[in-house]
Amino acid sequence: STLFGTVDYVVFFLILCVSSSIGVYFCVVGRKRQSMTEYLLAGQRSKVIPVACSILASIVSAIGLMGFPVETYLYGAYFSLIAPGQLLGGLVAGVVFLPIFHQLKLTSINEYLGLRFGRKVALCGAVAYILQMELYLTVVLYAPALALSTVTGVSLEMCVLTVGLVCTMYTTIGGMNAVIWTDVFQASMMLAGVLAVLIKGLMESGGVSGVWEAAYRGKRVGFLDFDVSPVKRTTFWSTFFGGLFLALVVFSVNQTQVQRYLTQPTLRGARITLGISCIAVTIFTALAALCGLVIYAKYEQCDPYTAGYIDKPDQILPYFVMDTLSFLPGLPGIFVSSILCATMSSLSSAFNSFAAIIMQDMLVPVTNMSEARRTLVCKIISLVFGLATTGGAFVVGSSATIAQVALGFYTAVGGPILGMFTAGMLVPSVNAKGAVTGLITGLAVTLWVILGALVTEPDKHILDLSVVGCDVGSSKTTYSTTLTTNITTIASDLCEHTDTSLRDTFYSISFLWYSALGSVTTLVTAILASWYTGCQDPSTLDPRTIFPPCRRFSPLPCNPSNKEPRSVTLHGDMSKEESEIDIDGHLELDDVTIKNIGFSEGQSSALI
Repeated sequence: STLFGTVDYVVFFLILCVSSSIGVYFCVVGRKRQSMTEYLLAGQRSKVIPVACSILASIVSAIGLMGFPVETYLYGAYFSLIAPGQLLGGLVAGVVFLPIFHQLKLTSINEYLGLRFGRKVALCGAVAYILQMELYLTVVLYAPALALSTVTGVSLEMCVLTVGLVCTMYTTIGGMNAVIWTDVFQASMMLAGVLAVLIKGLMESGGVSGVWEAAYRGKRVGFLDFDVSPVKRTTFWSTFFGGLFLALVVFSVNQTQVQRYLTQPTLRGARITLGISCIAVTIFTALAALCGLVIYAKYEQCDPYTAGYIDKPDQILPYFVMDTLSFLPGLPGIFVSSILCATMSSLSSAFNSFAAIIMQDMLVPVTNMSEARRTLVCKIISLVFGLATTGGAFVVGSSATIAQVALGFYTAVGGPILGMFTAGMLVPSVNAKGAVTGLITGLAVTLWVILGALVTEPDKHILDLSVVGCDVGSSKTTYSTTLTTNITTIASDLCEHTDTSLRDTFYSISFLWYSALGSVTTLVTAILASWYTGCQDPSTLDPRTIFPPCRRFSPLPCNPSNKEPRSVTLHGDMSKEESEIDIDGHLELDDVTIKNIGFSEGQSSALI
């Protein structure tokens, strides 16, 4: 069968009901003590393992379950080399970023930017984060709807609406406790779905050796491509450094994940949580890549996409599930539920973090609300963004794979955010003007690249796919999607007039480099802009906002003509050799000019 049976529907809706009921449970149980801290940080009483599972589930999402196998199927197993980079990135996050956030006892990571640079920079960080997650989440919601539509025959629009509304409901009423414990359940479903694909695929392909031989024949394996060209999609360098910077974006400066670390009462517990989740994500990435090789081994001689059995490459995984697992009623239902659970986990985590960002960074500084009112406003914020994301998924569409589009948007905005936080923590001389200038420059560069790539559609260099073994008279269903591919449709006329040199170079930069490009551009621009406008004096900063080894570090000498004014207290007698004071109260000391001190008779010190 190519569509769900009755048992599959029963299993699917049961799992949907379990996810929703967890939110209802925590709403009822925690009604009397649900403060804003309880709603956003689960009262900082959560255990390590549930939080680690929650982080895993929210990071993986449907992009990991559906997108990573497709990347391997189309472009080879090079993509799995992001795993070592992810481990290194997690280590850096635990050593540099996490201790600072935990020591400051923050609810929103942008509160750090407020302490380091001021409230205006914190608002810029909040807006950038919301942009990052909204662009990413619309694709995340689109992915399971595509899978569900493929196996049920239900319209894609109805699937988007169902998934989005259910997720919005349980996040809004249950808060962080609901998110964490729902994620634990959903992570177990994701693992079950991946294992089902691997076990059945290995059985049909002659085991690990059979899969490896098929992958070798199809040039899907071969990990020693050290080509340094940034336009080549997957090389050792692009995957390793792409994984490194992706992990830094995810584990270090993403509100969704940091908010979970802060549910731990101690730094040690937060670090253990980070370590477990980082290792789990790395293992899952490897398993997802193996799924892609297993699927390729199954369809080595008859690619469903080329043969016309499916309309988009991203449908290959649900097609494989229905093609190979439908012999056991309920098993396809479990797998598609795992894709849905992965998405619901990511969405619920993000909606909760939106509430934290907007409340702490935008509303608390300018309003005086009671605790009960704050909790209510947080729920309304979660509801609004849930509905907005659901609506946004209706306009998603691109010829690129969902992994490329989702990770592209996520890292194109996340990279500059990482660069701004890195500048704040590692370079004390960076000031507020430099931080904002760096962020804007980084966003301009990365968004220019990704939007140009989506519009011009550079050559994707898909590896060979064969249909020599396809049965021409097959009665298999040809799947298609009904959702409009708006990005490419709107821009189709522009493609004919685009400079081909840009399309083949700048717009062809691998999406794995976006986070590195954005963060480095932001960091360098922030340092140079700070030098030009007047460096920040490290002695005036809260030392808790700076990574300890860097508290007295300044990469460039300040531009003397643009030094920012400082507060200085002068004590004692001022001799002629040290300074000159005229009758108007004008003091000249070295390269500092101070006016209108207003010394009174006999006064020997003044605050300037």
